[in-house]
Amino acid sequence: MATNMEKAISYCEGIVDLDPEEKPALCPTSKKAMMKFVSCQFGENVELLTTTVVTAKAPAVNDPVTVLDYHTYSADTIAVVCHSLSFPSQVYCCHKLTKTRLLKATLKAGDGSHINAVAICHLDTSWWSSSHSAFAALNVPRGTEVCHWAVESTLVWVRSNNT
Repeated sequence: MATNMEKAISYCEGIVDLDPEEKPALCPTSKKAMMKFVSCQFGENVELLTTTVVTAKAPAVNDPVTVLDYHTYSADTIAVVCHSLSFPSQVYCCHKLTKTRLLKATLKAGDGSHINAVAICHLDTSWWSSSHSAFAALNVPRGTEVCHWAVESTLVWVRSNNT
């Protein structure tokens, strides 16, 4: 637990500036603080996208899935993503994403389990470290579009008129 706390603290250090114009990132410790940050970015008219397992259990990591339905958000959609951090009390690391494409999908695994999933595609990775684990995992160079599924504890906020 101490290691996780250390990681969470180091992750949040330096992004506690509450001025969203100067640094649109925050580590809120309450829902009220998170909503204040989100509303500073978008106003009051927001939509929350989350990944949820609809059935009793999630499929195994390597199980193939079938995409039953999907919705793509416009390529210029701006999002605020809040990652849950491992800490004794609830802490999120929220940051504003630009140059991304979002997708909501309903997935079905071979065992019949269903997932309502959110995918995030980072269109410009040229500023990422060339040693980022995504490049090694996908065997692609820096600057390549990188997409991933959001885990269940990740909250993705968008303006509700971005559909």
